[in-house]
Amino acid sequence: MALDAAVLKALCGELSETFKGAKVRALKQIDQWELVIETSRGCLVVSCHPRFKRLMSVEIREDEIPTHFARTAGKLVQGAKITGINQKDLERIAEIGFEKRDSLDKTVTHRLVVELVGSSGNAILLTSADRVVTYLRKTKRNVVGRTYRPPRHPGWVDPEVLDKDGLMEVMLEDKGAVLSERIQKCIMGFGPLLSRETVYRSGLSIEKRVADCSRAELVRVAGEVGGMCEDVVNERFSPSVYYKEEDAVEVSCFKLSHLAELKHKRFGSMNEAAVEFYLKPVQVYRLEEKKKFLLKAVEKKTRSKKTLFEKQRNDLKKAQKCDEYKTMGDAILMNLRKIRKGASQVLLESPTEPKRKLKITLTRGKSPQETAQGYYKKYKKLKKAPPAIKKRLASSKEVVTHLESLKKSLEKASSKADLDGLREVLVKEGLVQRTTAKKEKAEKQYRRFVTSGGWEVVVGRSARENDEITFHLAKPKDLFFHTSSASGSHTIMRVQGTGKIPGKKDIEEVASIAAYYSKARTSRVVPVAYAERRYVRKPRKAPPGTVMVEREKVVMVEPHKPVFPPKP
Repeated sequence: MALDAAVLKALCGELSETFKGAKVRALKQIDQWELVIETSRGCLVVSCHPRFKRLMSVEIREDEIPTHFARTAGKLVQGAKITGINQKDLERIAEIGFEKRDSLDKTVTHRLVVELVGSSGNAILLTSADRVVTYLRKTKRNVVGRTYRPPRHPGWVDPEVLDKDGLMEVMLEDKGAVLSERIQKCIMGFGPLLSRETVYRSGLSIEKRVADCSRAELVRVAGEVGGMCEDVVNERFSPSVYYKEEDAVEVSCFKLSHLAELKHKRFGSMNEAAVEFYLKPVQVYRLEEKKKFLLKAVEKKTRSKKTLFEKQRNDLKKAQKCDEYKTMGDAILMNLRKIRKGASQVLLESPTEPKRKLKITLTRGKSPQETAQGYYKKYKKLKKAPPAIKKRLASSKEVVTHLESLKKSLEKASSKADLDGLREVLVKEGLVQRTTAKKEKAEKQYRRFVTSGGWEVVVGRSARENDEITFHLAKPKDLFFHTSSASGSHTIMRVQGTGKIPGKKDIEEVASIAAYYSKARTSRVVPVAYAERRYVRKPRKAPPGTVMVEREKVVMVEPHKPVFPPKP
């Protein structure tokens, strides 16, 4: 699905006419290859994907991802006007110009160079002096701060500066090559489609080699190359999409005679044809990528749980053989005189089965009696273990069954709505993270209040939410409140960035909220500890909601339900 240089020429002309003078509202990156430039006249999509390189205008709704390129380029072009969208010569390189006024009311210009060439394209933002500001994909050719270097195509010739004889000489340089492939390789702007169409219009077989062509045939081919170049330069286009059954297989800015047997449809503009050609396969690709991502997360968790399940099974087997440890301890104590000092292993008779020999490992640095006590300790521990292990086994088996069910549902999912629903399930179970937009939405759902003094207060509703507001939402100098004598909600007083210090009354108000949202709610007076958030830490491997507080102060308050209005 390579984008033809002629198609890009047609697209640049249309898009420049549409977007010239449009104001840029935002520049977003929606995946590692694709950018969306939101303007006052619609969205401009730039994709450098290896399979779906394209530049077109279409409304697109996808979650953005935070990247260095999006932050840097977005900051520089937001609010700028698009000065034009042009193609560089007849190459698959487009340039989008931006112009804006800076804080000193000086005009600042930038160019976004979109390279839709090679196996992987690129988007590079340049200054007016052609210095690289940032890029979508790192390459050795372009370094931030240095002058931009365009991709090189050795052996390419510009068909506009050569006559028929010159074009013939270029084609004859490799007589063993297929003629259409030779045109594609050496003549600028000619991709596979145009090269085959040129040969076909000349009345020759598409598979014919240069060596098999007569001079007259090569003259006809050179004439067709010149004629097609003239059509491209003068923008005499006929946008068309070709279909095999119901699937779009080719898009062109010309009517293609060599694909006459295929069903085709003409469009009023090249952008409409590009949208028709790319929209469905890109949607299918995005759906498959999302499905792969979610399946990978589920499969990773399934492997982890299966490993745990097998470990628990082995633990159960060991626990069921706990009598072996008691027998080994008894054997050691009954044969103390037979054990040589410093021995690491001994072979002793079993106390329960005299004819059976036990190979017993002795602990280095310990006496036989201490080793025996160690075996007795293991025996006591394992004898009590089976009920708990069986319970954990049942729980692990249930989780594995649930995960396998989720995997089957993902494999059967055939629409974006299905995948979004399953993703939400995986988010709730902690298998994948929420997107930035979903995180912002979730933040608004925390229990929030405003004190009579105007201070914002955030209260958690669960152990997991307590962790979120304490370790993700709260700033280092915000105040953390929690009851000293009972479990309850974490309560955060937003102080950092206000430039003010809360008074005693404000502290007591927030402390009374913390007391109310605790298990000490019915008590007459409750001790509430508070400290700056930077002195609150979470112990390693501690469950959600568990914290350790340093430098705390304690205030005695009466629990009160907040009567002041909640923060909207």
